[in-house]
Amino acid sequence: MTDTSNTATAAKLKRRRPDAATVQLWVAQAFALIGLIWFWYPIIGIAHAAAGTILGAMTMKKKPSREARFAVIVGAVALVAAIVMTIIELHSIDIVYTYDASPWT
Repeated sequence: MTDTSNTATAAKLKRRRPDAATVQLWVAQAFALIGLIWFWYPIIGIAHAAAGTILGAMTMKKKPSREARFAVIVGAVALVAAIVMTIIELHSIDIVYTYDASPWT
């Protein structure tokens, strides 16, 4: 009787454990969302968005699903936003250093 109950418990635990593709999917979604939240920081936003996009695409090859597509789309949007913000910030720094507001010139 105990052997059957242990086998049933082991089977339940084995079914509940996520596979590698599911864990990779969760990581891809986390990186994509972090990239979307932090897109105005040049290095942090680009790195997280790129990681979310790449991991999402790798997951779509292993296990196509709506969640993997979500990670790819959110990561791509965050990557574009981060690149645009980086360009804007670099241009703003150039304007600040070259602007002359002195009234006597």
